[in-house]
Amino acid sequence: MPTKANPGPYDAYAHADPDEPLIVITARDPGAAELTAQYAAQLEKAKADKARVAAVKATAEAMRKWAEAHKPPEDVPEALPAEEEEPSSRHRTVTHPVTHHTTTHSAPHKKK
Repeated sequence: MPTKANPGPYDAYAHADPDEPLIVITARDPGAAELTAQYAAQLEKAKADKARVAAVKATAEAMRKWAEAHKPPEDVPEALPAEEEEPSSRHRTVTHPVTHHTTTHSAPHKKK
């Protein structure tokens, strides 16, 4: 099974021409395992080398297992609640991108 550290005999990057477009799909990419399995099926239909088809199928299965093992927990919130700001952090300075004038804005006071 190819990895970044051990590319394998069918490594597209190593075999690509210098100006040849290519894409790298990693196990963390959404749908990567399914897409790789579909590619294996297309290779099989095109009667590609059986060892290559087997390598692509094995990669698809390894991607599925890796993605499952590295799935983030579902009970983790996307953002933590904001903490109470210190009074000194209630001002922010903004520089206009064109005129480069600097202005300071005060945030409204929070009601408790």
